[in-house]
Amino acid sequence: AKRDTFHQGDTKAAAVAAAFALLAADGRDAFTLRAVAARIGVNHRALYRRFASLDVLKVEVAAVGVDRLATALEKLPAPDSREIVRAYARFAFDEPHLYDLIFSLPLRKYY
Repeated sequence: AKRDTFHQGDTKAAAVAAAFALLAADGRDAFTLRAVAARIGVNHRALYRRFASLDVLKVEVAAVGVDRLATALEKLPAPDSREIVRAYARFAFDEPHLYDLIFSLPLRKYY
């Protein structure tokens, strides 16, 4: 049976957090399973217990990013099309690498 934790703690949550840090610092090309594993102190093969591939981890990170964007949009008092565009633009400028990742994935492939 799969465990949700690894001996260092919650490997899945730690991997997602490490992926966000790598993404923010260096962009989506620097975000690899080996780099994520090194950042959390596990062997890269350990990540395959939580994520079938790098793409699955990227989709997980993108899902969190979409949730952040949705939260920003939901906070708009009386959204009109201009406010929605401004919120998207703010998100894109505040988190350019995350925005890039979200809109670069072929998400239909995963759903």
